[in-house]
Amino acid sequence: MKIKVVALVLILALTVAVGGAVVANELLALDKGNPDIEISFWGDSIAEAFLGASPIGERDGFGYYGLVGRNNGFTFHNRSVSGHKTAQMYEYISANEDNARMNTEVLKSSDIICVSILGNDLLQNNMSKMVYDYLNDDTALLDSSVAKAKVDFKMVFDYIKEVNPTAIVVIQTVYNPVYEGSPIIAKEYMDLLKAQGYDGTSIRSAALGMLEALNGIIYDYLDENPMAYYILDVYKEFNRIFVEDEHRGIELFYNDGVHPSNEGHAVISGLYQQLFDSLGLTNPEGALKNYKSHRAEQIKRLFADSVDVKAVTKQIKAAETYDDVTNVFFRATEGKTAILNELATAKNKTVAFEEDRVYDVKVANVMSPEISAMLTYFIDYDKSYIEFRTDGTMTLKVMLLEGLGSSLGGILGSTGADLTAIDLDALIGGYARELLPGFTFEDVEKSFGLLTTNTGVSIIGLDFDNEGVKAIADSIETTGRLPAELTLPDTLGIGYEGRYTVREVTNPTTGKTFTAVHMGAPYENGDGFVIMTITENEEGQEEVFFAIDFLQIYIEAVRG
Repeated sequence: MKIKVVALVLILALTVAVGGAVVANELLALDKGNPDIEISFWGDSIAEAFLGASPIGERDGFGYYGLVGRNNGFTFHNRSVSGHKTAQMYEYISANEDNARMNTEVLKSSDIICVSILGNDLLQNNMSKMVYDYLNDDTALLDSSVAKAKVDFKMVFDYIKEVNPTAIVVIQTVYNPVYEGSPIIAKEYMDLLKAQGYDGTSIRSAALGMLEALNGIIYDYLDENPMAYYILDVYKEFNRIFVEDEHRGIELFYNDGVHPSNEGHAVISGLYQQLFDSLGLTNPEGALKNYKSHRAEQIKRLFADSVDVKAVTKQIKAAETYDDVTNVFFRATEGKTAILNELATAKNKTVAFEEDRVYDVKVANVMSPEISAMLTYFIDYDKSYIEFRTDGTMTLKVMLLEGLGSSLGGILGSTGADLTAIDLDALIGGYARELLPGFTFEDVEKSFGLLTTNTGVSIIGLDFDNEGVKAIADSIETTGRLPAELTLPDTLGIGYEGRYTVREVTNPTTGKTFTAVHMGAPYENGDGFVIMTITENEEGQEEVFFAIDFLQIYIEAVRG
């Protein structure tokens, strides 16, 4: 429970802030592309690009869905959910949600549907053991996982074909994330395999074989359903790059060894661009022009203190192909730390409410029934609220009951838990440094300052003049761990200060109209990461519903 709570605080804070930073390209005149084409992205964390795209505020600018949508001027939606297996994706797309996100209607109206799925069907089924068994001629676990995924995969694509038979559908193959030193294989299994004489190359080859079986599901379905979709062979391209240049092949992965890095996302976006150009869906020259402008703008804004902006921009402008731009950008920025400026204000038009609105939080469900039940007793609902102001800014506050902070240390202590056993760096350090460049456990106050300045998120009550907070910070800075006893301030909570924009949306099937509130300031043709729904509840009260699916965070608030 302790580890879940510690991780939740950081992940929740970062998640809320994903939509906060939006900037506009300025260096080159942009090609407007084709906003009449509606494209949507579905599936797992690879497509969602919450983990992988870094810094966190640059999700739209580094995630492949944002690159594809923005470079081509498409109207784009990302409806992927991190952690989803194929069966969960089917449940999600067929749920017929009745809210402002309108997932079912987005699926029905999309001209292009892009899917990344299947990876978690192995990853979440003890992949480390699966690799070990495979190299010891035992494929029972692999075979059962693939067999189950095949059934679920058919349900997903049969359903897509049923609700949108005219869409162009694209499915990505699953790439191989296994290499020497890859964290995706648990150390205990890696040690066992090395003791048996297997090296990194043979272990990677085993994973290739396993993924060929998994990706076989994609090809088998297409054999049985000709023209059902186009296959985007990410597996083949990532492997080609790895074979030709192992260093660059490893650079395609985020530091968790699972998700694509910024460069990995760029490579995937390049594959999409090639496909759409070949199908005549895009303007290749216009898309390349937009991509050059986007990368030149990122160099100027994010890396001005570590690269020769003028020289790299010149190389970007001279690049002849999409892949050339990608190579120039990532070779120039490899090993460099992005500059984290304060949240940028979007140049896209922000539509705000005509009067200030305050909604009192009534329900907060997080991650599991156990945590949600606990929050029922811990949250101060009288002080937790969501406020939208007429200037386009908003506040979200979820406060713990007064005095609970100072009691929390005693509560944890009474469980006999050893807080010093939690290695914070191993738990969240890698993610934190990627999501917030400059984050360090050696200066806790500075790192929390980065969180607030660059995402709008703050831990309310975290006063570094407080003796208890000082003791915690000192322990983390010197040992990388929490102290044996926690003394926290009486007042604690999570706050968010940022922007929002309002859109009225109507479900064409039901005729029901919703007010959609996008956290952050979404691009003109894109969505915010969090889309809140304002509607009327059964009691006739105006209600706002806030959801982050992959963390199972659901907040309901009623207008006061």
